[in-house]
Amino acid sequence: MNYSEYHINDFLTDEFFVSWVREPNEETNHFWSKWLVNHPEKAKDIRKARHLVSLIQYKRNIELEDSMYTGMFEEIMKAEKRQQEKPISRHFKFPFSTWMKGLAASLLIMGGLSYYLFFFVFQPGPHSDTAVKIIEKDNPFGVKTSFSLSDGTKVKLNSGSKLRLPETFTGATREVELIGEAFFEVKRDTAHPFIIKSGNISTLVLGTSFNIKAFPWENSIKVSVVTGEVRVENQTKNEAITLLPGEQAKFDISSLSLKKGWFESDEISWIDGKIIFKAATFPQIIDKLEQWYGVEFILEREIKLKKGFTSEYQNESLDHLLEGLSFIGKFEFEIKDKKVYIR
Repeated sequence: MNYSEYHINDFLTDEFFVSWVREPNEETNHFWSKWLVNHPEKAKDIRKARHLVSLIQYKRNIELEDSMYTGMFEEIMKAEKRQQEKPISRHFKFPFSTWMKGLAASLLIMGGLSYYLFFFVFQPGPHSDTAVKIIEKDNPFGVKTSFSLSDGTKVKLNSGSKLRLPETFTGATREVELIGEAFFEVKRDTAHPFIIKSGNISTLVLGTSFNIKAFPWENSIKVSVVTGEVRVENQTKNEAITLLPGEQAKFDISSLSLKKGWFESDEISWIDGKIIFKAATFPQIIDKLEQWYGVEFILEREIKLKKGFTSEYQNESLDHLLEGLSFIGKFEFEIKDKKVYIR
């Protein structure tokens, strides 16, 4: 099975992908996170497919005629194709599965095809003005960067993350698109609000500092405010909440719900070079280390930590970190050519 050749409609009919969206576990999260690292160009398709699968859960028993579904789905894919900078060939599978019919039914329930096309295709973004040059800041695993935007806004972009933005802000708003995680210190400009689009969430600010975590393989999007005031909009339900310092908005991708709460400082410790584990399992440790250091772990045997692993490191080398972890987990390791062998 070659997922690299999949398009959105292919993911929607793939049982392994659908089960990951509906009932994720450590194994499937680990697989898809590693796959996305190797295929970052598929992040947008994965995000949209996850959203569509989650819509199906609202009403799975509605049946549509094949002709009705065909018309709806083909219009969606035609609009998607027009959005791309280069034409992309789409291959449709027939006859239609229950999941595909459920998809079309769910779109009707959520407000019809017109709402979907507006939200995913015709909604204005930083790429809508063809006269403005669009740039991308793309960090692979193991790389973190800090930079300033044309308006003076400062950004820290985490590893495995991408920021898409205009080279120079024009118009009434300053808009960017984020996949992954970034910390923003937005230059205050009350006349030109700063907007970050992350999947189904839009974060609007005038001038403040906050963190957004929106990795495609995770089941939620989190906005955590450090200073100032932030407005977070759930575009799937036309609702919004306002956050103050210390507060966090959490958008659940499966239920499409947006909730407000508080966050611990260790949730954004990455901006200070800190990596923190709290009762972490070995698969959780591997996932974080692979992203943090840009390596791949190869396990030659299963490692279990009876009580989980709790520790904190700051600007620590991978070799030194693994020395302590190997003592607790009773294993040997070897680092060679960006691969870590666990024996």
